[in-house]
Amino acid sequence: MFPYYKVIAFVETQQGETKEKIIKENVTKKTAKKLMLANSTNVNNERIQQGEVPYYIIVRDKHIEKRYANVNTKKETIRAVHYIKRISFLEILNIR
Repeated sequence: MFPYYKVIAFVETQQGETKEKIIKENVTKKTAKKLMLANSTNVNNERIQQGEVPYYIIVRDKHIEKRYANVNTKKETIRAVHYIKRISFLEILNIR
């Protein structure tokens, strides 16, 4: 039996507001990484259309963190983190 993961997006604004959203649950590690990358790319495209650029990027095995700043003022506007978290066996039993 393979371990299962959930993909989580965490967004923090400049005012300190935080939002955490579960994108998908109960997927394999390979699928979770693909979903994490796809969602991070979508957020990146949305931010570029709003006139913000990523100035700080960290890519690791289980998480991607990007910080965005306004093009004109160079002030940080948002911090977006996408990561995968392993689901315990007991959580899997409760889901099904």
